[in-house]
Amino acid sequence: MDATNGGIDLDVLEMMLDESIIPPPSAIYIIPTNNNPTGMTYSSSRREKLVRLASAHNIIIIADEVYHLLDWREDAKPGRMVTTAGADPSLTISLNSFTKIFSPGLRLGWIECKHQPLLLNIENLGYIRSQGGIAPLNSELMRIILTRGLLQPHLASVKSALKLRLDLILEKVASCPNITVPYPPTGGYFLWLKLLNVASEAAVVSALEKSQGVVVLPGSSCCQPSAPPLDGVFIRLNGTDSSDNSDSHESESSIFFAKGQKIREHPPNKHLTKLITTNIDAYYQAIGRHEKRDIIERIYDDLSSQGYTFHAPMIANKPPYQVVSRKVALTKIAQSIRDRKSLIPKIRRRQSRQKFKLSQAIKAR
Repeated sequence: MDATNGGIDLDVLEMMLDESIIPPPSAIYIIPTNNNPTGMTYSSSRREKLVRLASAHNIIIIADEVYHLLDWREDAKPGRMVTTAGADPSLTISLNSFTKIFSPGLRLGWIECKHQPLLLNIENLGYIRSQGGIAPLNSELMRIILTRGLLQPHLASVKSALKLRLDLILEKVASCPNITVPYPPTGGYFLWLKLLNVASEAAVVSALEKSQGVVVLPGSSCCQPSAPPLDGVFIRLNGTDSSDNSDSHESESSIFFAKGQKIREHPPNKHLTKLITTNIDAYYQAIGRHEKRDIIERIYDDLSSQGYTFHAPMIANKPPYQVVSRKVALTKIAQSIRDRKSLIPKIRRRQSRQKFKLSQAIKAR
């Protein structure tokens, strides 16, 4: 890891490849913009050096750019890896996701690649070809959202909320003399803090659990045992919110700090951060309550015209956005399992009769 710039130490990688210290890998996976966990972003010059290395050694670059659209810089935002100067089209893939910019758990995204044969190889993978379950509905919902221009205003509000929260955390960090910020955030979810005058990672984990009741996943659990230690003790915070308690207004980013001070000054925008349990709910949250009935009716018409049927009424006095609510779906699954179980004795009796008839026929011969 590059201690100064974060990410891959490209000078070391180049030396190891040129001197055959390591064999060229088949692929390099990176998060080049608003990286997880550090929040750092590769500069244009480092991106160009990486694509030159990849081209020289025939290495595919898989750029996971799910935080790229969450960068709030207007003029200085870097381009995507597939657009980097010198990038070999046959060796560069950019991945992106609606999960990060629209709804947690949506599991829907897109791939950018300028090399048609490579793109076709990915497109023909079994997983891509045969996604079942809710995937077709997710795709249709996003088609409606994109064609009606609803994503851009939602994305703008997401970036605004994230910037507000991360700025607030930075304000709190500034008053802590033993914490520094190696990579001030320019977008995305994450803030990477270096803790000074701390004995060890284990000491931080233990102190947070005992004094604040906060359980932290140690970074060592995410690395190979042989991985060299970092130059110091770090902690990653994020500005997203997973709380479903509308009264507390507490962000996940409020887990820390010596006095246990909670961040309450700016309540999280529940329309952006609530973990959404139905996909129609995601659409509903994105467009706002004041047009809910009209929007839901339009969704219903659009999806009905595509041949979808619904297990719960979309237009009702109850929350009108449940196409297949979690409760209804689980109830139907449970009923299906019970129905199948009730058939098992009948199937076994039929199989026994068939075996008996077969044995009788064999004896008769």
